[in-house]
Amino acid sequence: MAAGPLIGDSSSADTLFNLRNGSGSPTGCGVWDIQWEIGKGKCDALQNLGYDVGPGATSIDNMDYVMGKKQKANGGTDVVIAFQGTDGWSDDEDIFDLLGLADKAANYNPLGLLTDGQHKGYYEMAKKLWSTSEIEDMITRAKSGEDITFNLSGHSMGGAIAQCLAIHLMQEGVPPENIKGVTFACALTVTDDINKLKITGSDETIGDVLKRLDWTNYVLNTDAVPNGVVKGSIKNIGGTRIGKDNVIIDPIPDSNKQNDFWSGISKTDNGKHDMSTYGKLLGKPMVTMYNDVNSGGDQFYFQEGDFSAFAVQDKFSSIEIPEGYRVTLYEHNNYGGKTLVLNGPGTYNLTDHVLDAKGGWFGTGNDWNDDASSMKVEKI
Repeated sequence: MAAGPLIGDSSSADTLFNLRNGSGSPTGCGVWDIQWEIGKGKCDALQNLGYDVGPGATSIDNMDYVMGKKQKANGGTDVVIAFQGTDGWSDDEDIFDLLGLADKAANYNPLGLLTDGQHKGYYEMAKKLWSTSEIEDMITRAKSGEDITFNLSGHSMGGAIAQCLAIHLMQEGVPPENIKGVTFACALTVTDDINKLKITGSDETIGDVLKRLDWTNYVLNTDAVPNGVVKGSIKNIGGTRIGKDNVIIDPIPDSNKQNDFWSGISKTDNGKHDMSTYGKLLGKPMVTMYNDVNSGGDQFYFQEGDFSAFAVQDKFSSIEIPEGYRVTLYEHNNYGGKTLVLNGPGTYNLTDHVLDAKGGWFGTGNDWNDDASSMKVEKI
């Protein structure tokens, strides 16, 4: 698997930070490190990258965030804002309502109601945060035409807050090219209704500009929060996220279940949701499956193991395999039907590999595009 998306000022190599360059230590310089540290009340990674973090972590209504600022090589300003998330489950799952607030206040909407296509609880929390003087000042400067790039990140509820802030920035006329984001275990935040929201001073809508947004959400398939299996979720009313979901397939699901794509989203395993788990998984080589050819579309990550079924069956069009790994694709669930064996390192379009040479009515043959239903990943 590649190192992951880069966010930060691309005009200067020393201000770029990878998905994960460290392991939560003060020498780490990745967005994972930055996000992990805000959960510990620290901001060493941002400071090591030369960002001015001012007073450090700020807390509003039990939500901590840190903002770092740094001058770009071209004279503009690079801004990083990382929002803390929730790290585990409450012992009482009925009380844990995904809103991440210790007091579980009713005004933060445990029912999952909407405001302008956004989860009302997250929207109200984000509104409080973007109204703080330091964030509001940066938004005002960006609206006046100053070159400011906003790099947002968040874990769990913090990811949802980051998404609501991104939508607000777009509504205020900040170019989507100046808004970037990475989230981990981000809760379902919006519905398709956000696409109808108007951009201030423009004929465009949020739906128009979202197509130009550089935003990635890392989601573990057995983590209940991003999959909406929690109280207060908007899953049943079309809940989704902005940006692209990169799904990590759990290599060690619940012990009593098969290693399937969607087996048993757990409500009780703290280890499925915390930043440490995401860091460990993203720090290892993984096979990457893509919805489109040429490594396009949504991404799904698989570590070594057997996967007897895919929740998104027959939807994969290309695959990237790291060095030292072999992948066997199967036509049907439970390793049935025809097989295709591919070795790493390499990137393959499944359209280039014949599944059935006899073909259909016209005898043209069928390829493996959108035809894999189960898979085995092994080291060689």
